[in-house]
Amino acid sequence: MQVVDLVTTKPEGKFGPAERMATAIVEIYREQGGCLPQDLLTKGFSNDEIVRHWAMANALAKIELNIMDS
Repeated sequence: MQVVDLVTTKPEGKFGPAERMATAIVEIYREQGGCLPQDLLTKGFSNDEIVRHWAMANALAKIELNIMDS
């Protein structure tokens, strides 16, 4: 089970967009060793979606990847 699964059990629920973005961030991070907001454009996210959901999605992805900011 992924951390993002614990936040919502309904993919289109309140956290659905952030959960989908977090999943994409995790994929990009594992492929490239990091993820910047503009990397999400290649995954089909719009600039507006990135602006609205980046903070929550990035936080969820960091939890999933067990990354601690110092």
